[in-house]
This record gives sequence, structure tokens and C-alpha cells, in this order.
Amino acid sequence: MMLYLPVIIFAVTGIVFVVSGILPIVKVHSCKIPVKAYLMEKTRERMGRGTVLSCTFSFRYEGKDYYTKSSLGITGKVHDSLYIGNEYTIYLNEKNPRIFVLERKLFAAPFIMIFFGVFCFTLAALFYFAIIA
Repeated sequence: MMLYLPVIIFAVTGIVFVVSGILPIVKVHSCKIPVKAYLMEKTRERMGRGTVLSCTFSFRYEGKDYYTKSSLGITGKVHDSLYIGNEYTIYLNEKNPRIFVLERKLFAAPFIMIFFGVFCFTLAALFYFAIIA
């Protein structure tokens, strides 16, 4: 059983990284509806060694008012260029308007995570076949 421990660790790590890489891509792809929204709040939260930047927007979509927060695709440069009270165009998911992105472009991080996940799967397979042989 201990021989299979590296296989299990690398396989689980691979799954986590691939899923973590795919989710932002799906989210950006699903947010297509442009809506004018007002920036209500900007936050910069310390999370371990990193910082999570997020923005809270207020907007109206299909007659309903929304007040929602997102951190996807908000880089330090984008975060610093936004001003509370100003109007910006955000992109909503038409099925769930609480999900939105500021820009419909992808950054390198999700693709790096997917690559690292595939790399971990490859290591799991190599360890597995090394144990069998």
C-alpha cells in the first residue's frame, strides 16, 4: 500500500489542479452579457502568503437589482485603476447574473494550472508503471 502512495498523491494533486484551471475558463466563457454596473467596494484581503483582490458591483439586470462580489480576473493593475462610484461594463452569466467578470479575457494562470495537473497525472502514471514493472 505504501508503494502506491506517490501514485495517489500525484493523481489527486493532478485532479485538483486541472479542475482549478478549468473552472475560471468556464466562468469567463459563460459570462457574455455586457451590463453597466457601479463599483461599490474594492477589497484587498491577505490569504496566507498571497493577496486576493475583489470588487463589489451594483447593477440592474432584467428588472432585478444585484449587489455582488467577484475576484476572477482582477489583477493588481486592474484593481488599482478602478474607482468606487464609477460606472463600468461587466459581463454576466445569463443563467446566474450573480456570476460576472470584468473582462472577457483569460490570463495564463488557468492554463499553467491545467499543465501542472497533467504533469502530476503523468508522474502518477510513471510511478504506477514503475511499481508494476
